[in-house]
Amino acid sequence: MRKAPFSLFVRDERGLSAIEFALIAPFLILAFLGAMELSAMTSMDRKVSAAAATLGDLTSRDDEIDNCELNEMFAATSLIFQPESTANAQLRLTSILNDAGTLEIAWSEARGPNDVAGEPLISPMTDAELTALGLSAGLIPDGEAAIYTEVLWPHQSLFNAFGRVDFNGNLTDDFLIRPRKATEITRDTTSTC
Repeated sequence: MRKAPFSLFVRDERGLSAIEFALIAPFLILAFLGAMELSAMTSMDRKVSAAAATLGDLTSRDDEIDNCELNEMFAATSLIFQPESTANAQLRLTSILNDAGTLEIAWSEARGPNDVAGEPLISPMTDAELTALGLSAGLIPDGEAAIYTEVLWPHQSLFNAFGRVDFNGNLTDDFLIRPRKATEITRDTTSTC
C-alpha cells in the first residue's frame, strides 16, 4: 500500500534543524547587532560624560583663562573621544555669576563644527539659554561664579548601514563646578598664543 505524498512530507524530519535555524537566525543576528549598538552607545555616552567633567575640572583649577589655555583645555577634552574623530564634538564652557540672586553670564566660549552654510552648530550661551536651564541662584553663592560645561556628540547608529532606518540621536551631558582658587574665573580675551 502506497502512502499519500502529503503524509510522507509531514512525517519526514530530514532538514528540520535547517528550517529551525532559518527561522531563528534573523532574531539572533538582530540581538547580536543590538548588543553591539548598545555597547558602542554606552561607551560613547561615558566619554561624553567624562569630557564634560574634564572640561569643567580643568577650568576650575585656574583663576584666569587666556586664549592659549582655553584652546589647550578644549584640545585636551577632545582627546577623550579617541579613537573616534572629534570633528563632530560640540563643547561649550560658560562662567555663570550670581549677582545679588540673579544669575548672569560672565563669559562663554564654544567649539564645534560648522553647518553647511558655514555657521557654527554651537555658539556661546545666551541669556535666554541660561534662563531655560532653570538653575537655582542658591547653587552659587552671592558674588561668586560657577563653571558650566556642555558636551554634545551626534551619535551615528551602526544600524544606518543596513538601509534607510535612522537611529541617530545626540548624546549630551553637562557639568557644574565651582572654581577652586578664586570666587570667579576671569577671561582674558586679549592674549595671543
